[in-house]
Amino acid sequence: MGKQDEAIAAYDALIARFADASEPALREHVAGALINKGITLGQLNRTDEAIAVYNALITRFEDASEPALREHVAKALLNKGFTLGQLNRSGEAIVVYDALIARFADTSEPALREQVAKALHNKGITLGRSTARKRRSRSMRAQERNSDKAP
Repeated sequence: MGKQDEAIAAYDALIARFADASEPALREHVAGALINKGITLGQLNRTDEAIAVYNALITRFEDASEPALREHVAKALLNKGFTLGQLNRSGEAIVVYDALIARFADTSEPALREQVAKALHNKGITLGRSTARKRRSRSMRAQERNSDKAP
């Protein structure tokens, strides 16, 4: 078992042991374990599993009022959007970024404002890549049509 697999096992143990904890500090540890597990899965190219972990965190803590848990939700949304973008699922990534932006747009918490800024930045990059891909695709199709007409 590699170190990353051991890390995932440790995160799973923490999540299982404290899944139903009501103490704020333990809830923060569970959320942190979920974020770190998602990141580790992504590093292992287990992207579908990473996205599922981010979804689990978002669902589990979506109504949390504690600033640290809200920050973990924002990070999970950001990481999910980034992962979708890496998979060339630009439309889905933009929907996730928009959800993060809408959810935390009016916050005064600096950590959440930073996540909104990152989501806006990543959305811009994703839109730019998507536009560039479409242009390349149109150009390639035009070249193929022109080569078909060549003598």
